[in-house]
Amino acid sequence: MASLTIYLDKDTLKSVETAAKRCGKSVSDWAKEHLAEASRTKKGWPDGYFETIADFGGTEIEDPSEVAVPLDDILLDLIEL
Repeated sequence: MASLTIYLDKDTLKSVETAAKRCGKSVSDWAKEHLAEASRTKKGWPDGYFETIADFGGTEIEDPSEVAVPLDDILLDLIEL
């Protein structure tokens, strides 16, 4: 089995330790489970997203077949405002 080293700020580490303890798992097992889940998650709009959003404004919203710019590719810190 491979190992992975990551660097976390103190607040994030404390949150991870608390979440792992709440689940009764070690930090390593908790992180392994969440990393595996995140890597399996499909990209795109969550199931039922447009149906849920349409209920807020009372207007029809269509599910776009393709997003012009994938949200994962937007680097907000590089955008000049």
